[in-house]
Amino acid sequence: GTVAYKIATLYNQVMDTVRLNAEGYKPLEADLQKIRAISSLDEVIPMMVKLDNKGVNGYLGFFLEIDPKDSRNYITYVWQGSLSLDEREYYIDTDENTTNIRNKFREHVAKVFEMVGYDAATANRMMEDVLRIETRMAKASKSSTELRDTEANYNRTDYADLCKKYPNLKFDAWCNEMGINDMEYVNLCQPDYIAELNKLVAEEICCVRACNIGT
Repeated sequence: GTVAYKIATLYNQVMDTVRLNAEGYKPLEADLQKIRAISSLDEVIPMMVKLDNKGVNGYLGFFLEIDPKDSRNYITYVWQGSLSLDEREYYIDTDENTTNIRNKFREHVAKVFEMVGYDAATANRMMEDVLRIETRMAKASKSSTELRDTEANYNRTDYADLCKKYPNLKFDAWCNEMGINDMEYVNLCQPDYIAELNKLVAEEICCVRACNIGT
């Protein structure tokens, strides 16, 4: 069909709340089953790439841009991952307003787990897993202000060294899933975050699935 027809079809599908409410989480069930079946670290990254291709952001950004220091070439960016609450301060600040937002987030995540079939006790336990993991991510992340410093976020790194230094992040598996071959170097934008993530995925493997389901 025409572009106008495709836009109209998409709009009508999104606005059809009767159908959406009737379907519930059924359109997500295939992905949820795959997430629940994850049993090892080797399975985490390939699933993250598949979800990323569907618009579900994960713990790591991996994308291609013009090299800001060599405009004749592209460079792969390794970027800190997305947080459900977007800004790191929502996880670490302790003022009343931020604490209230964080508490509402806890309620939301627990409700999502219940909506996909978990009992209340399990949903609350998994919500705590999500909050703990994302808080670790937030503490290691750069702030929005720090991310605007292009010089500080440029760290050209040999790809072989990247894989050797952060083995738990399975960069070869990531590249294979994305169809990237023969990469010599990357821009490791936030090394402190990547170092913490490398530890986190190994230490929290039993809980990683929860973050993919609940956020």
